[in-house]
Amino acid sequence: MPKLAAFAIDNAALAERFLIVGVHQKGPESLEAVRRSALARFAAYDGPDKGRLLPVNVLDADSGGLFHGFAPKLGDMVLLDPKGTVVAVGASAFEKVRRDLQAIRRQVSELAARLEQAKVGRDAAEAIGELLDLGLTMADDTARRYAARCPTPVAASMLEALGRRGHTDVVLAAMEDPDPKRRKAAFEAMAAAPAAAFIDPLLAFTAQKKVPADEVCLALRAACAFTPPLPAVEARVTELSRKADPPVRSCSLELLGKLGTPSAKQHLLDVLAKDEWRGARIAAAVALGKLGGDDAVKALERAAAEDKIDTVRAAAKQALAALSKQSAPK
Repeated sequence: MPKLAAFAIDNAALAERFLIVGVHQKGPESLEAVRRSALARFAAYDGPDKGRLLPVNVLDADSGGLFHGFAPKLGDMVLLDPKGTVVAVGASAFEKVRRDLQAIRRQVSELAARLEQAKVGRDAAEAIGELLDLGLTMADDTARRYAARCPTPVAASMLEALGRRGHTDVVLAAMEDPDPKRRKAAFEAMAAAPAAAFIDPLLAFTAQKKVPADEVCLALRAACAFTPPLPAVEARVTELSRKADPPVRSCSLELLGKLGTPSAKQHLLDVLAKDEWRGARIAAAVALGKLGGDDAVKALERAAAEDKIDTVRAAAKQALAALSKQSAPK
């Protein structure tokens, strides 16, 4: 069993890069006989690491001239890359597997060490990016394990890097972390790298009871970062702008201004004209001052002149001044 045992190594990463095939050439045995022989040898191997053997198949040397120029013999092992190109045959195939596995382990270990040493988010994100660029499960698993325990100062950058590479489940898991600082990092990562997979969990989070107002606002900001604005997000933000506690109401009105849809703007106009809470009218004035438009200007002028609360009138005047400054010729 020497050849088969030679592959009894931790080679999950190599299995993503190479395919091992047993070769059948013209001779006394049929292709089916070679296949049965290969399977029998595999079944007979009872080493503890049998489950980590590379896939073993049997191909006919006559199929498309795949092995032309390599002249493999009956029973030889041939190393193929994902494109089907032969990269090594016989003993050199085993040697290449060993060399590549060593190189992969060394590369992953070096990048993991860089992660451990990272003190700022940028360094952690670069190391995570290089790990994920390897395109190997071994490297991805290393990055994901680090995500679960990385220092808080680098968490947001690292989670953003993972989210951008499609590892949204890692970011979502951090959103449920017992540590509020890590939850904040998850929300910041979602806002920096919006993904459709985040929307429903974020909206569900804002509906939970006894969630701190600052975290509700962070979740809403992350949901509103997705473009174009989603109707479900606007509907939830509008709902909270009407009935949530004051900090969340103010945040929601601000975000409606950032969404900038016609319906969001109309809601802000209605709030400025009719809402009984001064804080809501102030937040609506600020948002309308960023949106602009003739309807916003008229509503702000009316509030600046007629609102009964001086802080609301002041907010409307400041919004008008900001619009005037934006439209002034440079």
